[in-house]
Amino acid sequence: INPVTDEDGDTLYIYNQWATNTELIRSNAETLYETIIDNSDCYAYVIVTETEDPEIELDQVSRLSLKASIQYTGKLVATGDDDHDVYSFAFKTSAYCSFAHHLNSFIDGVWDNFSLLNDDTYTVDSSLITTALNDTSISEETQYTQLSGLFGLPISRTLPQQMEVTLLNDVSANYGVLLESPEPLEWERITCSASRVTTSDSIIGLSENAVKIMDAAIAVSADANDQWIELMVISSVDLANYEVSYKESNTPEEDEFFSYFTFPEDSSYAEGELIRIYSGIDPESEDLTENHILYAGLTNAPFVDASRTVNLNSAVEELVHSRVLFSESEYGGLTTNLIKNSEGTRAFIFFEDTGVYNDLVDGVYRLKFTYERKKTGLTTFRRYGFDEDEIVQLGFSIPAILPD
Repeated sequence: INPVTDEDGDTLYIYNQWATNTELIRSNAETLYETIIDNSDCYAYVIVTETEDPEIELDQVSRLSLKASIQYTGKLVATGDDDHDVYSFAFKTSAYCSFAHHLNSFIDGVWDNFSLLNDDTYTVDSSLITTALNDTSISEETQYTQLSGLFGLPISRTLPQQMEVTLLNDVSANYGVLLESPEPLEWERITCSASRVTTSDSIIGLSENAVKIMDAAIAVSADANDQWIELMVISSVDLANYEVSYKESNTPEEDEFFSYFTFPEDSSYAEGELIRIYSGIDPESEDLTENHILYAGLTNAPFVDASRTVNLNSAVEELVHSRVLFSESEYGGLTTNLIKNSEGTRAFIFFEDTGVYNDLVDGVYRLKFTYERKKTGLTTFRRYGFDEDEIVQLGFSIPAILPD
């Protein structure tokens, strides 16, 4: 393999513009150039123009996003009198635009493994769960295999088309959940915690439309701009005249909902985009974010005490998604034990109570995942120039509602 040279025969070098190699020693100009690239969007091309002082002209495309599940070809092209390809490579994009988009393909409904087994007498020896989880002499993959056998799960089966959660149970108890992903999760970047609200209220129905209610900040303070509701766009959608409304969750079902925010005209959003709607008035700050920030324009904070039921209705007043959202103080923490398969597509999550793994009482459960896009020893991932951690919460109710 011969190096690429210029017309004088000198070897050409191209810096890796996206990686974070601390061993490289750069000049001030090179460091500035790297900073410009790291904090900008996707570049279409770079032109080097010779003047009295060398000058780099950068041409960029603002918020350029690759489409999901598409085969792309990338090329490095030497331009001049005789343009030619120096290097090319092919790659296929993920079905998801971000970690949050990936996890929120979950439709909020939990599968009931006991029902799927179709065995009314099926019983799990809970002591074997404890044995498998505490056996430090075996690999995590062996632990995963043993636990799969305990719950009658085949080792090899088709992956789901979106994130799924299955309740691991038998005729008398609930023991844990199985998380399944259509694509591998990069678990070395992920931490997971769990919490629960013991309540008979359901977390609400399945989210099977183009946009879903994802999260909220409730009863944080009396400042309206400390409160917000987040929506995740699952697939591209025009939200013009869609309305977000709310009511106290412990009120009668027939009670009126109050309008929170109505999307204006020209409210088209692409798949994977996160929309955060603050309750208060736009402070007109210039803080940059990778997400869409909107303001409801309310002078009084609407979420100052307990949980709320939040609805999202379409422009023709059809219910798109509904969800009960709780304040942070209403959740109680749970000790978790997570066992993954070697492919990173499945993980058992057990909730421990004094060494016993059968404490999944009816209630609303929340799995909180933190995804480190910038982590020592791993490639730094950026989206629109931002590399902050993604924090994603999956909420679901027990008892399970699928299959219905």
